[in-house]
Amino acid sequence: DLGTRGNRQKTRMMWLIDELGVEGFRGEVEKRMPNEKLERGSLEDLVKKQWEWRDYFGV
Repeated sequence: DLGTRGNRQKTRMMWLIDELGVEGFRGEVEKRMPNEKLERGSLEDLVKKQWEWRDYFGV
């Protein structure tokens, strides 16, 4: 339903989450759930640092 379909490299979930944001993705999942709200697994911040996009060249 959402996301790019033409380029298979861009159909991955990480690109969809990058486009919608975590809360936007969560909202889309909740819309499709049968009458249940999603609960957070933990309030603790498990990721210490925001992931950065980087380019690497090599083998």
